[in-house]
Amino acid sequence: MAAAKALKAVTWTPEAVDAFAPCCDVDPFGPLLSPRELLHESYLHEFHHGNQAALVALTRFVTSGGCRVHVQGLVSTDKLHPLSHGPVMQALEATARAYQADVLTMCTQHPPLAAACRRWGGHISGAVIAKYLT
Repeated sequence: MAAAKALKAVTWTPEAVDAFAPCCDVDPFGPLLSPRELLHESYLHEFHHGNQAALVALTRFVTSGGCRVHVQGLVSTDKLHPLSHGPVMQALEATARAYQADVLTMCTQHPPLAAACRRWGGHISGAVIAKYLT
C-alpha cells in the first residue's frame, strides 16, 4: 500500500471559516463557540481522495512532554460523496507526523468516526461530560 499523502495546507478564507459552522453545532463542549472562536490559531488543510473532499482545521501544541496535533474541525465539502474514514485518518496521521507530533487527538460526537478511529489504532480515553446550566 502506498504511503498516505499529507493534507494540503491552504490559506484561510471567510468562506472556509463559515464552512465549519456545523462543527460548532455538535461541539462536545456545547454549542458555545462561533466558527471563528473554534478555529482560533488553527491551520487550515484540504483533504482530497478520489471524489471526496473535506476541510480540516488542526492546532499544534508543543509542551515539555512533546508535541500534540489536535483536529479542531473536519467538514466534508462534497455532499454527494461521503468521506471514507480510512483515507481521512491516514491523511491526518501523515500530516501530524509531518508536524512532528507525538500524539494526534480529536473530540467527536460522530459514532462512525469514533469507530473508524479504533480501527485505525486510536484509543478512546474517557468521556466528555457536559451539564448545561443555562
